[in-house]
Amino acid sequence: MNTSTIFPSLVIALVLCWLAVRLYNDWLFLSRPRLNALGTIIGYRRINDDGGQLSRPIIRFECDDDRTIEFTNAWGWRSHELAVGSLIAVEYPRGLPHKARILGSYSPSRAYGLFVVVLAVLVAFVTVAR
Repeated sequence: MNTSTIFPSLVIALVLCWLAVRLYNDWLFLSRPRLNALGTIIGYRRINDDGGQLSRPIIRFECDDDRTIEFTNAWGWRSHELAVGSLIAVEYPRGLPHKARILGSYSPSRAYGLFVVVLAVLVAFVTVAR
């Protein structure tokens, strides 16, 4: 393998690994009934990002078996924050409340569309580099 294609090939492998994890998580939501619950925002986890600070809400809710679950939503917000104590709808696959997310916070079409664009650019780069 040419050394000029090693880095792009590695990036393609990492993107494919990300896709496998993403498909696994999405499959849990597609293969099991989704349950909805009302959660309470109990705080925010702040993460420094290139464009500023990203806030990820920490949410507490009771699942269908009466356990109390706390999770940090994987998809953060850049702009508005709801006040601590605000109620928010969450969804999770039946039997897996630890996989909960804010209802409507994840867009599969946007995530997979981004994946297709990144993969196409990388494949084009590897092809041209040969």
